[in-house]
Amino acid sequence: MLNCIAAKLPIGQNEWQVVAALPPGETIRSVDSIKLKYQTLRKTPKPTGDAVIPDVVLRAKAIWVQIEQKTGAGELSAGEPQGMLTTIILF
Repeated sequence: MLNCIAAKLPIGQNEWQVVAALPPGETIRSVDSIKLKYQTLRKTPKPTGDAVIPDVVLRAKAIWVQIEQKTGAGELSAGEPQGMLTTIILF
């Protein structure tokens, strides 16, 4: 499942549908089921005490970083216009 998500880095519903159609040889799941499983993995908190994070959780979090980079979330350099952002902040 994570291989398919990493290959597509889905943002919208259409891309999640492509991910659901990709996994050959895996259990067929609905789009909602795949999204829920992935979101559960990526939102898993870091354990306290024994700080060993399972590999599958690390992979889900790494994929999330790639999806964020793909969308450009949180990126706003000093030279970019901030009109929309400024408007939202002011009102």
